[in-house]
Amino acid sequence: MCTRSCGIGGRYRVALSCAATFLTVPLASCDDGPAPPEATSLAVAPSSITLSAIGDTAVFTAAVTDQFGDAFPGAVMWRSSRPAVFTVTGGGVARAVANGEGVLTASFGGLSATANVAVAQQPSAMEVVAGDGQAARQGLALAEEVEVEVTDARGTAVEDVVVVFAPAPGDGIADPDTAATDADGLARTSWTLGDRPGPQILVASLVGAGGRFVRASATALTPEETADSVRIVAGDQQRVLLGRALPEAVVALVLDSAGNPVPGARVAFAPADGHGAADP
Repeated sequence: MCTRSCGIGGRYRVALSCAATFLTVPLASCDDGPAPPEATSLAVAPSSITLSAIGDTAVFTAAVTDQFGDAFPGAVMWRSSRPAVFTVTGGGVARAVANGEGVLTASFGGLSATANVAVAQQPSAMEVVAGDGQAARQGLALAEEVEVEVTDARGTAVEDVVVVFAPAPGDGIADPDTAATDADGLARTSWTLGDRPGPQILVASLVGAGGRFVRASATALTPEETADSVRIVAGDQQRVLLGRALPEAVVALVLDSAGNPVPGARVAFAPADGHGAADP
């Protein structure tokens, strides 16, 4: 008796038996064994992705297969065409660094596959960081600009986002009424209060960002509320006969706490008892 193993279809082996002395059995042509598996294709998933916040990550996978369609083992190498925009780890994890676009490449032996990676920050939050809670005389500009900061979902500043500044009706004007955020995510405006005294509101909203908005508040003071001191600047120390008017008017200057003149403040002139009359 004799046995022989053959390759059928190049992948499987069978044992054949024959009686060498009494019978000859024709055999199909046999090779020396199945073809060894070789890496023939490489695919990356997903094929493209957009990251919306600095620091966001995405996991890419690479599938290496042989000529039979089976998984082929081995370590894939990863590379970013623009590390300043996104980086990639040895495990295929891409991380957003700055706005822009680039290509991720996976390679294995002589095989390679690519995917597109874009980083495009989206505004997620906005807050007033300066100029809130001020007070000024009604109808005048606040001493400090109102400043808002726009950030993405991970708290990184977003540049070139348009912010609209709109005082509530009767609450003055903002100049400018629209401003784009700078590299620090900041937009600013100068707020001139309305003529009515009391609390006033300025609304800052993002253009095309889901209706996000914040409010800044200020208090419009009456001239009397801003007055800090009063002094005589003319008409003091005059001499005149009893019962006659002074030849020169008495002039009082009203100043605020910063030493600035306060227009519109009502001043009462009241001579002491028996010291005549003031008009007005």
